[in-house]
Amino acid sequence: GLGESVQGMYITIAGYYLNSFFLETACIDPVLVGIMQAAQGVFDAINDPIIGSLSDRTRTRWGRRRPWLLFAAPVLAAAY
Repeated sequence: GLGESVQGMYITIAGYYLNSFFLETACIDPVLVGIMQAAQGVFDAINDPIIGSLSDRTRTRWGRRRPWLLFAAPVLAAAY
């Protein structure tokens, strides 16, 4: 569905354009690029279930997910 389009865009950007930038523009060693991507994958594998569990346990008058989306958006925007 429509939700998959976001994941598709991320995979396209991270898989092609980011690799191209790291390898050709920034001239980073391919081994280091692989290590960075592996570290990001391990972080996601650990972090995603934790955040999912926390959001499952959240009980507010706005629902379980809405507070996470509303309060995380400015933090992620600032970090970007």
